[in-house]
Amino acid sequence: LTLAALSDVSGVNCTLSIGGVTLINDLPLPWFAATGSLDLSAHVVVSQQVLGGKIELYFRETAGGATSTVDYSLMFEPQ
Repeated sequence: LTLAALSDVSGVNCTLSIGGVTLINDLPLPWFAATGSLDLSAHVVVSQQVLGGKIELYFRETAGGATSTVDYSLMFEPQ
């Protein structure tokens, strides 16, 4: 499993758990302001082998007030 993510504002955090095991806990995402785009080679947040299970992915805005956009790609890779 590989997660790449990029936010358009600072202050967006990410939490990812699989099968009840937390891989990312409230990690701040990189941001690009008004320019830039998701680059799978540069914006990997986590890359981890997992056995499987229910996947929960949450994005939380910590700045408040602003509407934000998160570009992300969650990739499942065969083992």
